[in-house]
Amino acid sequence: MGFTLTAAGAFYSLNEAQSTLDAQYDRQLKTHLSTVGSDLSHYVQRINNDYYQLINLSLANVLALGQPYYKKDPLLSFFEHNFRHTSPYSQGENLLYALEALNYFKIPYVSYNFATKELKVHGAQDDKHENRILNARAQDGTKLKDLINTRSTLTQSFGIFYFGGDTYLCLKIYDRATQSNYFIVDSYLSVLNNAAVNVKKIFSDIDPVMQGILKDDNVMIVRRGSPIFKTQNFKLKLDLQNGSLRKLVGIHIVDHDGNIIHDPQNLKSGQEAYILGVSYLSSINSYLVMQRPFESYKSDNSFITLAKIFIILLSLVFVGLVAVNVYRSGLAEQDKKQRFAQLIKKMQSISPQELQERLKNAYAALLAHKNNSQHSADSSSELEHKDALTEYKKEQDLKDKKESPSADSQKSKNEHDSAQAIATPDSEAKSDAKSSKGATSERAMPEANKAEANGEMNAKYQQATDLGSDHNGDMANQSLLDSELAIEHLSDDDLLFVQNYLVDELLKDSGIKNTSLEAMMAGQTFRLSAALDSDYQQSIHELKDHLKNEFKSRINIHRMEGKFMAARSMLLSALPAEDAMPSSNFIDFAACTVPARELSGNFYTMKRLKAGNLAFVIGDCSSSGVKAAYTVTVVNTLLEEALRQDLDPAQILSFINERLCAISKVASVSLFVGIISETTGNVITSNAGHCCPILIANNQPQFIGHENELRLGVDKDLKFEISKCSLSTDDMILLYTNGVLNVKNNEDISFGIERLFEHCQEAKSMRADELVINVLNDIKLHKGKRPFREDVSLICIKQLLTELK
Repeated sequence: MGFTLTAAGAFYSLNEAQSTLDAQYDRQLKTHLSTVGSDLSHYVQRINNDYYQLINLSLANVLALGQPYYKKDPLLSFFEHNFRHTSPYSQGENLLYALEALNYFKIPYVSYNFATKELKVHGAQDDKHENRILNARAQDGTKLKDLINTRSTLTQSFGIFYFGGDTYLCLKIYDRATQSNYFIVDSYLSVLNNAAVNVKKIFSDIDPVMQGILKDDNVMIVRRGSPIFKTQNFKLKLDLQNGSLRKLVGIHIVDHDGNIIHDPQNLKSGQEAYILGVSYLSSINSYLVMQRPFESYKSDNSFITLAKIFIILLSLVFVGLVAVNVYRSGLAEQDKKQRFAQLIKKMQSISPQELQERLKNAYAALLAHKNNSQHSADSSSELEHKDALTEYKKEQDLKDKKESPSADSQKSKNEHDSAQAIATPDSEAKSDAKSSKGATSERAMPEANKAEANGEMNAKYQQATDLGSDHNGDMANQSLLDSELAIEHLSDDDLLFVQNYLVDELLKDSGIKNTSLEAMMAGQTFRLSAALDSDYQQSIHELKDHLKNEFKSRINIHRMEGKFMAARSMLLSALPAEDAMPSSNFIDFAACTVPARELSGNFYTMKRLKAGNLAFVIGDCSSSGVKAAYTVTVVNTLLEEALRQDLDPAQILSFINERLCAISKVASVSLFVGIISETTGNVITSNAGHCCPILIANNQPQFIGHENELRLGVDKDLKFEISKCSLSTDDMILLYTNGVLNVKNNEDISFGIERLFEHCQEAKSMRADELVINVLNDIKLHKGKRPFREDVSLICIKQLLTELK
């Protein structure tokens, strides 16, 4: 029975331990999948808001690649050999031969002759393919067949076109020799794959928050059953049809073939598995598929199973041994059962009076036990009594030797009488003494000797009787103690003595030992169960405390995330969207911002004004975080209002400064405002504490205006000056923030204005976006692995034409 309880307790404890491990694993897996869901939601939000920015930024990265990457793709290689470098196949009939060579790579192109008005599609697979190419739309919605019959101011340029689930990279060429436009069209996804563009880096450039999320992730965007955008290491084999992806919307654990794993607890460490996240992108009518390595493998708890098997086997072995023992014992075991039954019957038949009597006997035995301990010193007195008798006997022997031999018989009689005188009461002693006198008178012993002998004998007898009477009197008094009075003073040891006494009396003549193996096993099982229960309760309390602390920490995290998302939304609304930027045939411009933190303090905008003018603004808030987001939103609102009132740049700055000084809890702002005429290239500007822009004319960069410390929001009485300049064809203006100049490398050397001037001296033949990308790449190369300490913003404006032709 004891072993059974022990095994049951151990088996129960192992089950509880396994249940606890399973519950911890389920919580860990749920937390992991919840994190993946949050990251997937972030992807969806960013792509819904910035899909076209993602495509354009990836195109900018493609165009910024070097010659080794261009050789990997046929279209880019064609552009590299014939247009990036001087080639006889860049125009005229030779260009037609070069274009026909692209058909070998199954890359079609569309031609339009302005003289004959003839539109042709070359290298299309079939009529359906030709129709898709002609009806592909640019970002502004213009179809390719409508755009190709328009003369371009640029000889060569790249663009992106969309049709259904396809995204095309288009190289637009205007051949003056043949008066024709040639649009070469290739799959943009194949170009990205061939050129090995780092798509994760593009995501990180759009949103630095995604830099940490995309560390191990791979993503793919699918439209109408075909991937239009994906990272290089996306490995899953999935059915990309809309119906199949619609069923996979959500977070799942899958194997390499995309099959859902319903019980991840069976996954072993090292077994290939992934976390698959699928969501619908409403902005572009596509599906986002995310692949993340699965790392939450369940820890090996096979030792628990082995322990269970061991307990079961041990129990079976024990049962077998018990069965063998029962078989061998036979009648002896039956007799033992009968004795045990008799013992139980005996216990049941004990009446309260008999139990009281047994208790009294136990208390009496306890008192006797105590008396034996208390009178251990009296045993020495008894030894002295025995020594006295021995000494008396020796003295009598010496006296008898001095008497005549005739008195031997009388001596024996005297010895016998002396011994009886010591052992008998006083009356008998006196009688024996008289008879002894009569006998000695006949022996003619001297009277003096007789009196001396009798006196010594009486003294010894009195001493012995006194000792014996004292000892017997003490024992009699101890036996008369009232047991009920002693009960109130029993200690734990006394109670244990009484308990053992009762058990011994009860088991007497029953054949059952009170130290049996069954009793010992029962005691061990009780202690083991108590220990297991204590550990279990402690684990429950620790788990409750952990969940409570985790809940409190999660509340704070969600609150901070709410504030962060609100501030981020404010900052995003302050920056112009890609489709909100004005377009112009006279001016080319490009801009970018790389925040040093999750919430940037830099901002910029481009606005179309009346009479063919464009306003360009760049600013830098002295604060960061939520306060910066609030300040930028206020400044952006005031700027919108000022631009509607047809003011010059100095008046715009005064308008914003007066109202900003009246608003509390805003940070100071540096701001540069400029207005440019599209057709004439005339520029008027005004500066409020910002870095002076660089005018690039004839590859000779120079500053526009002078630096000052007149930051907005500090003093409402500030006055601002006007600066003027004029742009000719291919002249540029580069605007930047202090973060560009202050970027430091590992040797603590700043990027500096001299290095920025070097880029400006080589910028005349570049497009605006090329100059921005080159400067940004040089900044990243300069800083190395060090993070940005300040926000970095760049705006480039290039005058293409100064009059309408």
